[in-house]
Amino acid sequence: MRHDKEGFAQEAIAMAKVGKQIGDYLRILMFSSYAEALPCSVDDIKRITDPFTGCFISRLPITVALMRFTLKVATLFEQGKTAEAAEFMRVGIPQLEENMAFTQGDPSPLQKAYEHEQQGWQLFYSSLTGVEQALQAGESWALSVQKAAQQIVANCWVNAPQS
Repeated sequence: MRHDKEGFAQEAIAMAKVGKQIGDYLRILMFSSYAEALPCSVDDIKRITDPFTGCFISRLPITVALMRFTLKVATLFEQGKTAEAAEFMRVGIPQLEENMAFTQGDPSPLQKAYEHEQQGWQLFYSSLTGVEQALQAGESWALSVQKAAQQIVANCWVNAPQS
């Protein structure tokens, strides 16, 4: 049994902060890349999403994320927190590498995924428009689609009866 529970708890809390800080660096890379992929200007997107998500959008996301990561590691070593610094690097480096592989390139895998998803949504909305027009025209296949969709929605947990 540990008799230094307070010290142990502080260590556990410090290690939990590792994940949050690395997550912030990943958000800088991801949100900045999303802002670049969208059809609006980055400035417009940043203005719309400030102060929350917008704070993660940067013109120099790789530089900002890697400098913050590096300075955090250097600070931990300077403070004598070598185990925390090593854990920060062990956890952070692979995540940063994976994220940069996804967000970099021309086009990046993120841009490709965005375009693919955008095409999917365009198809979805086009299909809805087609079904709506067919319903207005009284076409039987559209009525079948409508009934099937209503059944799916009725069975969703969102619509589950309250206990």
